Amino acid sequence: MRKIYIQTVLCAALIASYGCNNQQSGTETKDSTAVAAEASVPVTTFKDSKADSIYQGYINLKNALVANNEEDAKQASATLEGILKSTNDSLVVQAGKINAAASIADKRLAFNDFTENILKEIRTQVSSGTIYKQYCPMANDGKGGFWLASEKEIKNPYYGEAMLSCGTVEEEIK
Repeated sequence: MRKIYIQTVLCAALIASYGCNNQQSGTETKDSTAVAAEASVPVTTFKDSKADSIYQGYINLKNALVANNEEDAKQASATLEGILKSTNDSLVVQAGKINAAASIADKRLAFNDFTENILKEIRTQVSSGTIYKQYCPMANDGKGGFWLASEKEIKNPYYGEAMLSCGTVEEEIK
């Protein structure tokens, strides 16, 4: 019985690693030119400056989670709290939960619902460019998790470096 259990766990781990297309490339470091090139993604513009502020704040939070940077994630969620105060009370509460979360893992748990509600707030406000709604099936203890991105390349905020490329583009919002 124990042998079957171990084989099942190993098979699940193998499937998960292939299913997420996790392509790690050793321990290369990038120079500032490469980082600047990656940062030059197409710009999305919005019909409303408030929607633009919300989206930019959201992207800052997502990028902090991708980088496993708890302090930047705290600062980005606090900034979003301020931006959202005049917009949507439930989003203010969710940004506050992310800000108050004790660890980066707890911040990530609150991030999925926050993403869905941010998307409702900005979906109809895109005037040019593309927002990519991306999905990782393994996030949130296998329940899956969405996030928004300005680029098509997957950079998973739920796992950071551990599974950076795990995910797929589920929708392009234009």
